[in-house]
Amino acid sequence: MIAKEIKKPGNRRVISFPQAKNKILTAVEFSTAPAEHYITLMFDDQTALSFQIRPEPRFSLNADYSKWKAGKERFIKRWRHIPANC
Repeated sequence: MIAKEIKKPGNRRVISFPQAKNKILTAVEFSTAPAEHYITLMFDDQTALSFQIRPEPRFSLNADYSKWKAGKERFIKRWRHIPANC
């Protein structure tokens, strides 16, 4: 299962993540560091969808889908770097 990218009018891109479909969300975390920020969606099946946001020099996004077990993360899927449209 891969992320689905849809081109919208006005150079807008929408990328969907079907791995999260029908999952039960248990927590959402936002963390920040000087050069990047993270948003993590955690699900009841011990999986997580994480977004790494880098605001400079131009906004960009990295995403990964992982499974957590006994405090250890195992990556299931990593998406290619998603650059800004501008």
